[in-house]
Amino acid sequence: RNFHVFYLLLAGPEAGKLGLSGGPKAYKFLNQGKSEKVKGLDDAKWYKEMMDGLKFIGFSPEEQNSMLQILASILMLGEMTFVKSGEGSKVDKIDGKLASLLGCSEALIESALTHNTVLVNKQQLASDLNAAAASDSRDTLAKAMYERLFRWVYERINDRIAADPEKVKAGIG
Repeated sequence: RNFHVFYLLLAGPEAGKLGLSGGPKAYKFLNQGKSEKVKGLDDAKWYKEMMDGLKFIGFSPEEQNSMLQILASILMLGEMTFVKSGEGSKVDKIDGKLASLLGCSEALIESALTHNTVLVNKQQLASDLNAAAASDSRDTLAKAMYERLFRWVYERINDRIAADPEKVKAGIG
């Protein structure tokens, strides 16, 4: 299994509040592997340790909640499906909580994922995406969200644990 943080989130007490239900098998981004469990790993315990660690490093309760919302949004994005509609596609299935977590409307999410918009000569041109391309767009968005969240977290941790360059003395011998 990969991306342990999602398994920890699902085992944590906030999962239901974020609109997540069911275990890892309920989510496309998690049910593609052979196993949802790791022998000797207690996801609920590790969830608590992760949250304690975030607090210790200095992440505020608001920042921690935002992280959980982003992670829940990523899982929900994976559940979106698309069907053919005219020359393009439309959303067939979307979790109603997703728009709330992302702070936008379902219509905006659908438009963003089912259309490709480019700027040509200072004018926006939109084209329809077929269902497969919309699914690819969804996956790309989820990957970008995860990558940006991960980068932000590790930069914050590195900044917090880095030695003060003014106090570091290097010498040879």
